[in-house]
Amino acid sequence: MHAPAQNRPWYRYKGPWLLMAGPAIVVVAGVTTAIIATRNADDLVADDYYKRGKVVNMDLKRQTNAEALGLTATLLLGDNQRSLRLQLTGNSQFAPPKQLLLNLIHPTRADQDQLLQLTLGGDNYYQGAAKAPLLGRWHVSIEDLSKQWRLTDTWRLDKDNALQLSARKNTANQQQPMPPPRVGGSISTR
Repeated sequence: MHAPAQNRPWYRYKGPWLLMAGPAIVVVAGVTTAIIATRNADDLVADDYYKRGKVVNMDLKRQTNAEALGLTATLLLGDNQRSLRLQLTGNSQFAPPKQLLLNLIHPTRADQDQLLQLTLGGDNYYQGAAKAPLLGRWHVSIEDLSKQWRLTDTWRLDKDNALQLSARKNTANQQQPMPPPRVGGSISTR
């Protein structure tokens, strides 16, 4: 015969623990997800998207001005992944400025964006240095300090250390629109 069942407390049985394990795991996963979401805010969507959309329409004039000047640029990245050299050419109406703004926008990480000021050297190349090594994919914007013209493109550094930018319309190689620059970047003069 069987021995009589002893009166054990509920927590000594496996059944209640097995039933409580599922909800307990869900609560831990939910808290973990909430912590990850608050610590890693998504920079892909701007709070002032409507204002930025209006700015894009105004910026089209700058690209049209660059096209009228026949601007082309070659941007080169040095072996140290920081030093930058830029050669800028245009038609007979173009007078090269002494300084340019180079805006490097990371597609997903706003904290990696860099706004650099390039200075014209004696060898007719603009020179500057990035604050941190450049790796991966970047949206590039080159413009004069008076913001009369602008050249934009996407640079994939994993494929090439040089980028050719052109203001000419090319239907075979249509450039994707440049995202508007983020507000609050500091200018580096190095």
